[in-house]
Amino acid sequence: MLGYSEAELSNDIDVWLSYFHPEDRQAVLEMTDAYVNGERADWAIEHRVFHKDGSIRWLMARGTAIQDQEETFLRLIGTTTDITELKLTEQALRRSNAMLKVQQDAAIDGILITDENQKIVSYNQRFYHIWRIPENIISNTYDDYQLRQTVLDQLKEPENFLKKIDYLNQHPEMISQDEILCKDGRIFDRYSAAIKSFEGDNFGRIWYFRDITEIKQAEAALRQNEQKFLQLTENIRDVFFIMAPDCSQVFYISPAYEVIWGRSCVSLYESPKSWIEAIHPDDQLNLLPALKALLKPEEQSLEYRIVQLTGEIRWVLTRTFPIFDDMGRVHRIAGIVRDITELKQIEAELKQYQDQLEALVIERTKELNAINQQLQQELRQREQTEATLRESERRWRTLMDDVRLLVVGLDTQMTITYANPFLTEVTGYSQAELVGKNWLDVFSPSQSGQAPHQSDFLVKSFRVHHQEALLTKVGEIREIAWNCTLLRSANGDIIGFLSIGEDITERALIERMKDEFISVVSHEFRTPLTAIHGAVDLISDGLVDLQSDRARQLLEIASEGTERLVYLVDNILDLERLESGKVELVKRSCDIGELMLRAVDLMQFSAEHSNVELLTFPISLNLQIDGDLILQVLTNLLSNAIKFSSPGSTVWLNAELRGAESLKSEQGSSLSSYLSACPSHTVYVLLSIKDQGRGIPFDKIETIFERFQQVDVSDSRQKGGTGLGLAICRNIVQQHGGHIWVESMLGAGSCFYVLLPASE
Repeated sequence: MLGYSEAELSNDIDVWLSYFHPEDRQAVLEMTDAYVNGERADWAIEHRVFHKDGSIRWLMARGTAIQDQEETFLRLIGTTTDITELKLTEQALRRSNAMLKVQQDAAIDGILITDENQKIVSYNQRFYHIWRIPENIISNTYDDYQLRQTVLDQLKEPENFLKKIDYLNQHPEMISQDEILCKDGRIFDRYSAAIKSFEGDNFGRIWYFRDITEIKQAEAALRQNEQKFLQLTENIRDVFFIMAPDCSQVFYISPAYEVIWGRSCVSLYESPKSWIEAIHPDDQLNLLPALKALLKPEEQSLEYRIVQLTGEIRWVLTRTFPIFDDMGRVHRIAGIVRDITELKQIEAELKQYQDQLEALVIERTKELNAINQQLQQELRQREQTEATLRESERRWRTLMDDVRLLVVGLDTQMTITYANPFLTEVTGYSQAELVGKNWLDVFSPSQSGQAPHQSDFLVKSFRVHHQEALLTKVGEIREIAWNCTLLRSANGDIIGFLSIGEDITERALIERMKDEFISVVSHEFRTPLTAIHGAVDLISDGLVDLQSDRARQLLEIASEGTERLVYLVDNILDLERLESGKVELVKRSCDIGELMLRAVDLMQFSAEHSNVELLTFPISLNLQIDGDLILQVLTNLLSNAIKFSSPGSTVWLNAELRGAESLKSEQGSSLSSYLSACPSHTVYVLLSIKDQGRGIPFDKIETIFERFQQVDVSDSRQKGGTGLGLAICRNIVQQHGGHIWVESMLGAGSCFYVLLPASE
């Protein structure tokens, strides 16, 4: 085994160990010690040794101990077998298996191998990737049931899948290839073949799975494109063709060829040269250089005539496009042919007309020269007249453009023909939005159906003075006093109207406010004065005993009336002082939370009397404010909320600290304008007074903060008040550098907001 003679071998243990491979010596010694010490029941080991010729040999050593009567170890006796060939065979087999495993894992197909009993032997990485096998099943090596169930759950037709497997296992000699469909739309190509030995023994079956979803989609798209191409080429009137560069073969010709050439497509497929033969003899010689140019890598355009079998001549325009192969050579010629016979006929007719026109032009030129001289003289006279008219019109337009009155021109159908700048300024419309539009459609939509009546009225009246409401672009109503004049032509026919108007909106508003103020104030004064007068008369006439309860009631009525008169006068005086700047704020550090609680305490009796619940959520924060004036704002707003709340409802007084950025999300153009003028780093206290009352109409949201303005004029009689409270509140808040506004919805209550700067 080692190549040494018996004489060359030594009994020295160190010499024997030198024959052992260095990597195996320690293992042999450790096993021997363990065996001698009784730690192992047997002595057997595979190890390497050096042959005399320098080669390495594998040995299998087995031994047993020889002991004396006291079981003392004396020596080891055993056998050694040369297993070098077996080890080399095992090594080659491992290498072969490793290479086979690498090949399987590198394959683009998912590979599954089963034995003759359908037991899974192995599968590659691609297999569990395309079948999306979970990691827990992969780690549980070859769990046939779970793996098979994972595959079946993904299939559209799992029963057919299993039937095919059973059939192939019953017919192991068969090779199978088919396609299987997954529930998620994927398509796999499945190939299977038997695994047989050289002797023909059946060892099982190998399965290949390939994801061909994209291929199938591409095939479907190609079929769809081919169908669209055929539909296009077979339905257009132009001829589409594909042929060899030398015209020796036609690969495709569209049906329109039979209409234009008067020949069948079949005849062209059979005899491609008939394409050239159908060309008019006079054009064939000219086309030869052009046909050679088809081999050039660029588009070509040819015009020529063809002769149909009936002898009819047609003009055609052919455009060709080269198709290149992988080497960049012209592989096919594609082209489109259009029948331009009618176009050529039109060109010929146009040429004839052009010649006739040129002759007429020469003939007429002399006449025109004579006429031209006469026209020149007339034009000079007309230019002088037009210059005079333009100057007159310029002066008129300058006057109309600069005047601070509304000027509009209308035709007899009330269509706007002119609108001066002041009219566009007042209405918000541009010139383009007005000129050409019907006056009533734009400014009085509700009366647009009365246009003929209005027109007849203006015509009959000749000169009309009237006052009417005008609706602006933003929905504002302006009161205009109009002076309308009829416009006539030189023949005396009425051609339109010129209207000049004065905007009297503010004047009318002041008149209405004055009337409302007189109505409110007269009522406010008359009611308590009547009560005072009646009470005093009864007492002064001696009709009531001065010491009686009735006398005390009359005196209380007189006192309440007097207080109401004082309250009314105080409100008017307060507003006048605030607006005139005579009230100087006394700012000091005040806790806004304490002011909120004081306001609620002051209004608690009124709330309980009206069966309204008052809730407040104050915050403790010191502000530099005039505490008395801010308290007046809070009590006024709470009083209004209680006054217009139904019994059993709730009024809330809340406060929160807000930054400028967070307030920008709030609704209201007035708030946006206020915030845009304030530093972005300002911190605010936002006070809110919310009720569950009747709400405020949208058109009153802004005006209720004006003096003597109320949601309903009758409120002053039914609810009390003068319409001055909110105007006073707004002045106080503005003098503190704050802002006040309201959000409301009819039937859902209102919420008044007071925004006060806390710091910068």
